[in-house]
Amino acid sequence: MKLSIIVPAYNAESSIRRCLDSIPIRDDIEVIVIDDGSDDDTAEILRDYEDRFRIIYGMENKGVAYARNIGMRKAKGEYITFLDSDDELLPDGLKTMLEATKLNENIVQFNHLRDGTSVSRFNARSGTWNLNSLPPKWVLVWNKIYKRSFIEEHKITFPEGQQFEEDRIFNLLCFRYSPTGRTVCAYVVNKHNTEGSLCHTKTEDRLLVTAQAHLDLLKTEEDKQLRKIIWRCLVDLFSSSAFRKEFGGER
Repeated sequence: MKLSIIVPAYNAESSIRRCLDSIPIRDDIEVIVIDDGSDDDTAEILRDYEDRFRIIYGMENKGVAYARNIGMRKAKGEYITFLDSDDELLPDGLKTMLEATKLNENIVQFNHLRDGTSVSRFNARSGTWNLNSLPPKWVLVWNKIYKRSFIEEHKITFPEGQQFEEDRIFNLLCFRYSPTGRTVCAYVVNKHNTEGSLCHTKTEDRLLVTAQAHLDLLKTEEDKQLRKIIWRCLVDLFSSSAFRKEFGGER
């Protein structure tokens, strides 16, 4: 099994078919869909895909981090990747990711479209990178593949209970043990902006949990360059319009 694709789904009735229909059926991949306690028709829709994909039902809604961790524990692929329920794979996206497994890197990043459009400032050039030259959009997980043995060896998981920038914390933990990686500049995913999704809903509690997660990383991180990156992430968070709006200082 070359690749496991992990798809958390919460109240995704409007987009989950588009997402799952974009994934080709192949013998060398598996697709694990986790219904994260949806209270709409997501579960009913997923029943139409039981003959193609592995569907996990019956969970309480505990957030995307918890659902992804469940998916990683179930995964059997040499590499793992993630899709959000409102994303879709581009026609050659899966082929590109499978070809990239031959690079034998712990982490490989790709480029993506946003609502069908290429945004040049998000694009990364092909080649190797390290902590001194991280590619654009390094914080994301759905634009990467990860070697599963590497993830399991270092017991890397998503921070459960965190519902904002959990991708960033996951990648910072990856960089702790693998400070280099590779970029393949091909486009693999079309990312859709769905209003009301967690990335658009930054409440006070979620911002505080995110800030604390960064501070917790700083307490245990010894690498100076990675500490600088974590500090920059904290500065960006504290200076963001969402943070200023919730805690004052909005101009």
